[in-house]
Amino acid sequence: MKFGYLRTDESSHNYLVPEEVINDFDRDMDEMDELAAIDDMSQKFYEACNYFEEHYGKYRIDGIRDYRVVMPNS
Repeated sequence: MKFGYLRTDESSHNYLVPEEVINDFDRDMDEMDELAAIDDMSQKFYEACNYFEEHYGKYRIDGIRDYRVVMPNS
């Protein structure tokens, strides 16, 4: 069984991120958010956005549909 996590970025894009890359995803999203807070017109910010899209764009989902979610027993 493979696990994933739902995440939403500052632009309200949703992602279904596999467990094996979630720590990198969160770290890179935090870095991008920090750069945006400083200056969202900077070259560093654009480079971070491009990097993020290249590495994590495949996990972006358009709404919640056709996904099977496993709920743990409580």
